[in-house]
Amino acid sequence: MLESEKRCHLAHSGELVSQDRKRSFPNDSSAVSTKRPDTTSDVILSVVMPNYNHATYLSTALNAVLTQKVLPDEIIIVDDGSTDDSRSLIEHWVSKEPRILAVFNPSNRGAIASINRGLELARGKYVCLMAADDLAYPNFFFEALQALGNAPDVGLFCAEAHVQSMDSPKRKPELRPIIRPSHKSKSFSPLEARRLLKYNDHFVLPIATVFRRDMILAEGGFDPELGSMADGFLSKRLALKYGFCFTPKVVVRWQVWGDGLSRTNSRDPNAARLMLEKAKTRIRLDPAFPTEYSEVFDRRWRFASCRVALATRFPDWDFLRLFGPQNLVDVNVLAIATKMGPNAGVYLALIWLTLRYRPYSLLALAETCVRRWWDVSSLKSRSGRSEVAPTP
Repeated sequence: MLESEKRCHLAHSGELVSQDRKRSFPNDSSAVSTKRPDTTSDVILSVVMPNYNHATYLSTALNAVLTQKVLPDEIIIVDDGSTDDSRSLIEHWVSKEPRILAVFNPSNRGAIASINRGLELARGKYVCLMAADDLAYPNFFFEALQALGNAPDVGLFCAEAHVQSMDSPKRKPELRPIIRPSHKSKSFSPLEARRLLKYNDHFVLPIATVFRRDMILAEGGFDPELGSMADGFLSKRLALKYGFCFTPKVVVRWQVWGDGLSRTNSRDPNAARLMLEKAKTRIRLDPAFPTEYSEVFDRRWRFASCRVALATRFPDWDFLRLFGPQNLVDVNVLAIATKMGPNAGVYLALIWLTLRYRPYSLLALAETCVRRWWDVSSLKSRSGRSEVAPTP
């Protein structure tokens, strides 16, 4: 058998074709790679990048990963049955970049299944989950590995993100998490993480996180039953069990689409209600979470879902009536908001939802806003002084 024929046969039968070694794969997937580090001990950081029909953005995302201050040792792209030009583009990247391993699902299995597939193949001590349409800033991996090296027992590193609505690309990106867990780089113990849950739910952004891979695998990976909640659920669970480290620096641009997985699920009242009940049941049965957290999570997730329904060009008032608070006062306030028009009505609805659901500490929110303003002002001031500094 010719070498080229042998390689095609191996790929079809579920084995990795490589320049110097082979790895086994299930028969229903195929993979291609070039030479990568020879042993697991050589691999410090793995990037897992699920992709579904994002050929338009994939090269930009990969370029951002490959221009990091500290480069990953391997990039595992899991294509989830794309129907656009993703496959040919990925194969082109594999042919020119030895860090990349590509896996092709024969059919669409969903983002969580693809992420878990990538985790099974990853060999790094640490792993970062990067969407094929998001952008990592050059300092991301440097900050993560430095922090994790200084805190060897924690489950993950997390930081801040710019969140850009791609339905309104001219709108200024927002900063997340909405409340900082700290205004300086810090490691949090599991007990401190439990305390954070009392006033803030989203102190870990999975898109701006680097995980310890062995801890993810010890927890069984991401639960497909939780859909778009799976990454947030596991991130909080790891933080509560092992602690985490945080730095108040922006490390990634999170590009949010109106038809994305999380937005689509949270805009369907029936799907949102079903997913919420599944998550609450899991939380109640999981000793890692505080006993009172299930009901707190219910309030916060309802608020977040209603906020998403309002954060569109045409606010989804029907969703609020079906999924939001529903006593007589709520019904009347939302009826008034509906008649006030898209701008004033949305502001009224958001204020009312905040008062009703109390999703986070307003004092902590105000403190974060002030500190971020101060950080920006201080940076501008230092930049101004450097520009007018006299020449020696």
